[in-house]
Amino acid sequence: MLATLPQEEVARRCERCNVSWAPVGQPGDLFTDPHLLATGGLLDVFISRFGGGDGKVAGLPALPVEFGTDRQRPGIRRQPPCMGEHNAEVLGEAGFTSVEIAGLAEAGVVAARTGERG
Repeated sequence: MLATLPQEEVARRCERCNVSWAPVGQPGDLFTDPHLLATGGLLDVFISRFGGGDGKVAGLPALPVEFGTDRQRPGIRRQPPCMGEHNAEVLGEAGFTSVEIAGLAEAGVVAARTGERG
């Protein structure tokens, strides 16, 4: 039945009967969604293909939750790491020595840090 009606007619009928509804959007619609743009629902995140400085800042959806009486929304504390940025830290916590980590990088086993953000 619904498939035979234009979306505007379905919306009108739902509104008349107090039925909650919303059109189903596509993922790409998030970047121009008026509600997300008006409420700070998109967070600026630096994205690059291989973690170098040649990326760009893109608005990605924030978590749809709020906390406390002032309705604080979680944000971004820091940007995603560049490729290889935390290798030494993570491998060190896994028990590798600095000499072993350097050997892994030299052998190409782990990705080397490719650059700074732009």
